[in-house]
Amino acid sequence: MRLTEFWSEDRILSVFLVLIVLVYFILAPLADLGLLMRFVIQTFFALFLLSGITAVFDRRPIAGLARLVGLAAWLTHQVRLVSPSPALIKADLLLGFCCLSLFVVVLIARVLSGGEGNNFRIQGAVAAYMMTAIAWGHLYALLETVHPGSFRGPEGYLNPERLVGSLTFFSSITLTTVGYGDIVPVHAFARSMVCLEAFWGVLYPAILVSRLVTLSLPPQESR
Repeated sequence: MRLTEFWSEDRILSVFLVLIVLVYFILAPLADLGLLMRFVIQTFFALFLLSGITAVFDRRPIAGLARLVGLAAWLTHQVRLVSPSPALIKADLLLGFCCLSLFVVVLIARVLSGGEGNNFRIQGAVAAYMMTAIAWGHLYALLETVHPGSFRGPEGYLNPERLVGSLTFFSSITLTTVGYGDIVPVHAFARSMVCLEAFWGVLYPAILVSRLVTLSLPPQESR
C-alpha cells in the first residue's frame, strides 16, 4: 500500500494524534532517544509529511515546493546532529518551523476535505492544534538563537541544549492561554509572535473545532 493511501482514511488522523502525544510529549521529554531512534522517528515523520503533501495538494505547483522544504528540513537536521554549527542550527530551526507548519496546513486541509464530519476529523484538528505549539516552539527557539535575550526565563531554562523543549513548553502554555509567566518574551518581534499564537489558540477551538463537533452530530442534534 502506498503511503498516500493512508491519508484517504479518516482514522489515520486519530493514529497521528496518538503518535504526536507519544513522541513529542512522552518519549522525547522522558528518554534520551539516541541518534538512531531520532533518525528513525524523524524519517518516519518526514515520509508521512511528504505523503500527506502529495495526497492533499496532488500535483499543484505548491506541492513541489512543500516537498522540497520537507526534504531540506530532514537533511539539514541529520547533518546538524552529526556536525553542528551556528549556521546549521539556525537553518535547522527555520526549516523545522516551516516543516511543522506544513504539517499543520496538511492536517487542516485533510480535516476540511470533502466528506462527513466525524470523531476522527475532530482528533485530526486536535493534532493540528498540538503541532502548532511544536512549530511555534521552533520559531521561538530560532528567535532566541538569532537574537539572544529575546526571551527571559529562570536560570538554565534557555540553555542551547534544552532551548527547543523549554520554548515548546512556553508555546504550549501560550497557545492554551494558561500563561504561567516563568518565560517572558522581551524582544518586540517575539512579543508579536506570542500575540499571534495566543489569538490562534483562542480562535482555533472556538471556530474550527466547534464547527467539526457540530458536523459530527446527527442532524437533529446539530440544530
